[in-house]
Amino acid sequence: MSGEENARTGYERTAFAVAALLTPVAVAIVGSVYSNAIKEREIQGKFVELAVGILREAPTDQTKHLREWAIKILDKHSGVPVGPHATEDLLENIPIPGPRRNNPTCIALLRQADQLMRVGEHVGAVSYLKEADQHCGK
Repeated sequence: MSGEENARTGYERTAFAVAALLTPVAVAIVGSVYSNAIKEREIQGKFVELAVGILREAPTDQTKHLREWAIKILDKHSGVPVGPHATEDLLENIPIPGPRRNNPTCIALLRQADQLMRVGEHVGAVSYLKEADQHCGK
């Protein structure tokens, strides 16, 4: 074996050893980043649920600041911005409607839409929301 072949074999062994050491580190880093992103999205979802719960109550002077906070949470974490006119209505006039009389069909449709929104399937979620609107009324 010539000196050139020995050097190449040495480089190959070194490269293989480095790759063997760095691969698990890279997998661990990617897994950690992914896990943290999922946890963050779950926390955001809980804040959106809290905000919607606040906005379902009728607006009063005592809840104005709390409703402002809830609208900001929806804007930041729901993925669908609340426009200026809707913000004004939610703040001063209109509570967010909930499912009518705990109708199981309404609840199932709204849950399905919520699940689709959480994974970014906005088009599918809209179809479930339209169907829920037909079953649940306005």
